[in-house]
Amino acid sequence: MENGRLQLIGFSGSASALVPLLEDSPHWKTPALTGVLQSTGGRDRFTLVAELQPPVMETADGAVPHTP
Repeated sequence: MENGRLQLIGFSGSASALVPLLEDSPHWKTPALTGVLQSTGGRDRFTLVAELQPPVMETADGAVPHTP
């Protein structure tokens, strides 16, 4: 991870299924597979990137302040 950007390189039986998992997370934004998926022995070698989602700050009463 560098400058709030995550880069994962690895193997998966279904690399394309990883993107929706990160999309559903409140911690990451704009996840995407980059480059070419390479099949090796029934698994995909992938490169995935995502940006760290800044935390939402709440006030003492639990409300989220509005910024114009």
